[in-house]
Amino acid sequence: MTPRVAEVSSAWRATIKAVTVILFLLVGDAGIAATGDSTDAMKPKESPTSKQDSDLMSDLMKDMATIPTASLDDSIALRDFEILPGGLLEWSDNLRMGYGGVGPGVAPIGDSIRAQRGGNIFLEPQGDYMRCAIDLLPTAGKLPDLDAIGELTIHRIHPTATDHEMISYSGMGTKNGVYGIIVEAHGRGQLRPLVFMTVQGGLNPGEEGFAAEAMRMNEDGTIALGVNRIGGKLKRPLDSLTIHQPDPDKVGAYDSDYLRWIGKSHDGEMAHQVNWRMNVDVKNKNGDSNLVVESGFDGANYRKRVEITDGGDVELSSLGSGVILRSPNGKRWKLTVENNGKLRTDPMGR
Repeated sequence: MTPRVAEVSSAWRATIKAVTVILFLLVGDAGIAATGDSTDAMKPKESPTSKQDSDLMSDLMKDMATIPTASLDDSIALRDFEILPGGLLEWSDNLRMGYGGVGPGVAPIGDSIRAQRGGNIFLEPQGDYMRCAIDLLPTAGKLPDLDAIGELTIHRIHPTATDHEMISYSGMGTKNGVYGIIVEAHGRGQLRPLVFMTVQGGLNPGEEGFAAEAMRMNEDGTIALGVNRIGGKLKRPLDSLTIHQPDPDKVGAYDSDYLRWIGKSHDGEMAHQVNWRMNVDVKNKNGDSNLVVESGFDGANYRKRVEITDGGDVELSSLGSGVILRSPNGKRWKLTVENNGKLRTDPMGR
């Protein structure tokens, strides 16, 4: 052991002893006060352990005198660990942790005060090609069935036993069986929207800013797309939702994935699932295509209902199906075609 490490090791032992003695004395005093009534507790007492307390304090002062002092320019080295000037913590040649985010403040926008720099903690790997990560491990004991096994939580208010307003990135219990990004509020807390945004520029003077809110989960759990867009070259209207087929690597036709809607019903005995979906049906390698709408019930196969060709034609796929039109007097008429090609109209109920 080097002299410096031995010195620090001795200092740590002295410090731990000092803290232990102080806690002992505090607990002892609290215990004495708790044994009598409030009047007795306020009277000075001769403790039978006063001689022992005096001896402990004497030993404490001697130990405290042996603790070495260090200037801000010094570092403290423990085995595989150093405390560097400026409060940096370093696991030698592996990882450095410290306080960061300092810098000039940012000006208000109108009468709105912006979040200022500072209060950051940074992690910096010290070796080539090293990954920087924070691992939250599950308990070494039995895992819970419900709620979070582990989570990273950001609070908007200081939490109490009754008041919470937060977002958590959570791994849920064994019976939950999911991972979650969870917005949560209790008591004085309020539910807030969860937004997915892109932001570029606008921090430096003269720099054009751009921000887009691609998706928002509202307080009631509904989803809205493209709510806000500030600056940038792309103006409305825009493609808020895109279902994209990956680029093919060989000749062929590749249909798009489906956009699916699910309705529910209950017949008094059991629940049923009503399924509708839509996709792009690519006919050939030249790219001829139809937009197809299909429906199905419970686990039955989907059946095509409507197709719109890339030439603008509309085809009703079910045999004998037609188009229902409403006349000026409000009556409904079904327009169909007979086997000989003649059109036919039949009245429909309201």
